[in-house]
Amino acid sequence: MSIGNLAQLAPSIQLLLELSDDRLILGHRLSQWCGHGPMLEEDIALSNIALDLIGHAANGLEIVANAGSDVGAGANSETADSLAFLRDGKDFRNIHLVELPNGDFAFTMLRQFLFDSYNVELLKILMDANNHGSEILAGWAAKCHKEDLYHLRHSSNWVLRLGDGTAVSHNFMQEALNLLWRYTAELKLPSEALLGTLGSNAIKLESAKTTWQKLVTETLTQATLMIPKDRQAFANGGRRGLHTEHLSHLLSTMQVLPRAFPGAQW
Repeated sequence: MSIGNLAQLAPSIQLLLELSDDRLILGHRLSQWCGHGPMLEEDIALSNIALDLIGHAANGLEIVANAGSDVGAGANSETADSLAFLRDGKDFRNIHLVELPNGDFAFTMLRQFLFDSYNVELLKILMDANNHGSEILAGWAAKCHKEDLYHLRHSSNWVLRLGDGTAVSHNFMQEALNLLWRYTAELKLPSEALLGTLGSNAIKLESAKTTWQKLVTETLTQATLMIPKDRQAFANGGRRGLHTEHLSHLLSTMQVLPRAFPGAQW
């Protein structure tokens, strides 16, 4: 689908593309831990979370592709696979947080916690079809929310375990927080698609932000971590196709086979 034709799609479908891109890219990042986890159980856990996120993305992108075909935006040829593997970086709409390299285990788990904690709150809003007029989006959000709750429990437990653990684990987690905090602004920055989807109910976003802030502050405090006061320049632009150099490196790996062998089937 040409990203220039997105304006032809309903705001709820544009939003679904944004949220699916988040999950596709983060799922790919987590899949890079397969075989490299700090312990066998965690290796399996991260792989399962990656599969959940990629599954969410596949479902969402399939809906987007079908919607694009319905309005002629996709030339009746787009699929979830083509949206995932044949778009250029500038056509992705994911936030910067999910495209960052994994770093160490502390960095990965804190990034996951920040992502999970906000998305659990956002999905609660999207699950109410009466509020945003899209039963398809509500159904997708309900599926993701159920699994995101498990993801949040897992990531928050690790934040507490590492933050309030040894001096070494605490330092790793604090360093990760110092690096990641500036990217949380984009989590709470509503895109035009999200505002268009919620309409007059966009005010509920403020409640979600407040709940997210409370959960994050309580968890980080319990983990004996200090939230940085100087956030430097807030990272943003992902929803507009402006990305870090990390996304292009990620896509070069993720997309190499479909681009090298067009039309290849398993």
